[in-house]
Amino acid sequence: MTRFLSVVKRLRTLGMDEKMDAVESLFNHYDRDRSGKLTIKDVCQILMHLEIKPRSVLEQENMAQLIEEADSEGSGHLNVNELLLLVQRINERIAELDRMEILKKAQALNFTRKQASTLRETFEELDEDREGLVPINQVEQALAKMRWQIPGARLQRYVNEIDVDGNGHLDFLEFLHLMRRVLDDVQNSGMKLQPDGTLVTDIAREDDEHETGGDRKDGKRLSGERKARRSARKA
Repeated sequence: MTRFLSVVKRLRTLGMDEKMDAVESLFNHYDRDRSGKLTIKDVCQILMHLEIKPRSVLEQENMAQLIEEADSEGSGHLNVNELLLLVQRINERIAELDRMEILKKAQALNFTRKQASTLRETFEELDEDREGLVPINQVEQALAKMRWQIPGARLQRYVNEIDVDGNGHLDFLEFLHLMRRVLDDVQNSGMKLQPDGTLVTDIAREDDEHETGGDRKDGKRLSGERKARRSARKA
């Protein structure tokens, strides 16, 4: 029992890849009769230990469907390989549902798909504890990644208005609302943005201007060549 409790405690600090390695230990603990199979009830207990829990009715329905599919024979039992595959499939499905929900929320705030993806990556980089929260003192790092610039006093006012519970952290939806306000300021200032929402750097702007200038030069050269050919035909 002591070894089992240490495994459960350790799971809280592991990433998903490492959690997959711990599934076998949990399986062996619940396989008391050493039959090599677990009941669906025991499987659900293991999922709880792995902190794989439905956070919505939709997730609950999807998890139930995947558990039913894992027990393809309808025996009411799973072996260790079936359990490992089930854990992997549930995590993939939850991740997909998360992406869909994030995109829906971002589009409601008029972010493009690319902008939503970039903001999600930024949020996850700052969410070091993987708790779905970002400290407000790291918001400036998010702006630096996006290369967005607004006055510090204005940013602080936006943060205070959005962090209504005053817990010093932003969940992803609050983060999106904050970034929407900042992006509105950036766009109203006339700054040029790339498709992913990041600010066009001086280097990118110079490249763009150089390319445009090159096109103009090419156009003048071609125009001169056409004039020369017409003059030659007349002669």
